[in-house]
Amino acid sequence: PVYIYHAISDAEIREIVSNLKVHPAILFWEIGNEWNYNNFYNSKGSFESSVARVREVIEIVRSIDSRLPISTNYGEIPSQELVDSLPVDLWGINIYRSASFGDAFERWESLGDKPIYIGEYGADAIDNRNKDGLYAPQDQEFAVVELTKLIMSEYASKKRGSVLGGAIFAFNDEWWK
Repeated sequence: PVYIYHAISDAEIREIVSNLKVHPAILFWEIGNEWNYNNFYNSKGSFESSVARVREVIEIVRSIDSRLPISTNYGEIPSQELVDSLPVDLWGINIYRSASFGDAFERWESLGDKPIYIGEYGADAIDNRNKDGLYAPQDQEFAVVELTKLIMSEYASKKRGSVLGGAIFAFNDEWWK
């Protein structure tokens, strides 16, 4: 990620990109993490100001590095208008829909031909459907396996769809103890 928090300055973005643009582990520059929900963690921000900031960050990054692709990470599926208005090379989308992505891949493909990666997916390790907060690793495991199979069935590299891959989001409060 090159920009995920509203207080990161343009100078800091320039420094990050300049220092890392030739590093072999950098595949692309990612802007945001579900910024449509959190406005870059700015309580005074809005969706419109966040869109404007994405555009500004794209310009800064491209002025320093025209080689690597630029992505933005969005919560769920964006609108056609937003996809058309942001000049990114690929999209990250975070999707939490239990053990299925539902119509997400079909909806994405109707928006154009840019590839996507699933920036976050998985299932909560805590089953709170009955308000009892039970630890349910078996449900988490089941959802992750099913979702991973769905991602693999849509791999762009296999000419099956537009998905480049995914990153599992797993949180288990036992890990922190």
